[in-house]
Amino acid sequence: MTAEFYLSTVERIFKEREIAQNIFTIEGKPVDIGAISTVAVKTVEGSKDDISAPGQCIAALDLLTGLPDSKKASHLEDGAGHYGIFAGKSWRNNIRPLVLDFIDSNSDEGAANTSPAGKKKRKSSAQKA
Repeated sequence: MTAEFYLSTVERIFKEREIAQNIFTIEGKPVDIGAISTVAVKTVEGSKDDISAPGQCIAALDLLTGLPDSKKASHLEDGAGHYGIFAGKSWRNNIRPLVLDFIDSNSDEGAANTSPAGKKKRKSSAQKA
């Protein structure tokens, strides 16, 4: 990630709160977060996050006014910091399986990837190679 992109993100998302105020634009075009109506959204937060305090991500779910509650989910990982939610033991053992299950349960292909026993078929890393 370039320094320019990072600084722009901090300025627009955290300081100016463009998403929270629903005034976010991309290339001059408004992005209406409330218009999201079909794609499922899951937020993941770490209880020890010192960069994005717990509660910021889950608050974003309230901005998704066009999305049914059945398509919204959140997870607070106890003991995880900002980077720990997507790297390390918490990610591998707890968060990744939750995210993959969420994707599977909200995928149009979910039914096609279910075995007769009702269990999801997932290729292992070795099978994907």
